[in-house]
Amino acid sequence: LMELALEARGAEVVTTQTLDAFLDAARGAGPFDVALLDWSPLDGPAMADGCGSLVDALRALGGVPAVLVSGRPEGVPAGADGLFA
Repeated sequence: LMELALEARGAEVVTTQTLDAFLDAARGAGPFDVALLDWSPLDGPAMADGCGSLVDALRALGGVPAVLVSGRPEGVPAGADGLFA
């Protein structure tokens, strides 16, 4: 739904399903103006290292602002403070 809304407003959207695919896109499909990350599919095994993989992915973007999209009431995951707008 978010993808359709952004594209309707003229944004070029690159979507991935995993952090590894995100890293590949960050290295090859940019430059990007912003990264929108949906927390729901990232939770679990991808976060087992305390957000280290996510930090690596964000570094690959070279300082591009990142927004964490989540409906979780607990807020930003442990270890991710300061990573997101």
